[in-house]
Amino acid sequence: MGKPIFTHFAIEPSEWLILFHERSTPWVARLCPGRFKHVSALAFVPDAQAWVLLSWELARMRVGLIGDDDFERWFAAASEDAAVLRLPAPPFDHGPWCPRLGMTCVTMVKHLLGVRSSALWPDGLWRDLVAHGAEVISHGQPLAAEDRHAETERRGAGGCRHRRPRAH
Repeated sequence: MGKPIFTHFAIEPSEWLILFHERSTPWVARLCPGRFKHVSALAFVPDAQAWVLLSWELARMRVGLIGDDDFERWFAAASEDAAVLRLPAPPFDHGPWCPRLGMTCVTMVKHLLGVRSSALWPDGLWRDLVAHGAEVISHGQPLAAEDRHAETERRGAGGCRHRRPRAH
């Protein structure tokens, strides 16, 4: 298989926030059944003091970094039209090959989390992740200021854990 790219020098997040967006800009999102039109993933990388945002778009995969100082303001705006789930990052194993059909935001998140799900649309993925034990952080209403601040509190044991904000 060649030389592994994730060695003990690579930094992987310990948990992911999954954002289920009620609006999306591409015209094709209007064809998406259900409440949610797009899904993206967000995680804090403590050694970089930044958040990494992953979003599968129609034209390409987008990867963005959000500085620690900008996160609270960014998250307040992003959570206005998004419901948010929190899941621990799965341990990596060299298990069986698990192909995902299609290249969509839903299949990107399923593959990122290593979740077996038959979901084709964001609403189905929401149901499957909650069934797999995801913690509901927000149901789509903007988070209160103290909850947004709690999302930035992650310098506890291991450097990645957050205080748990109240679900709305």
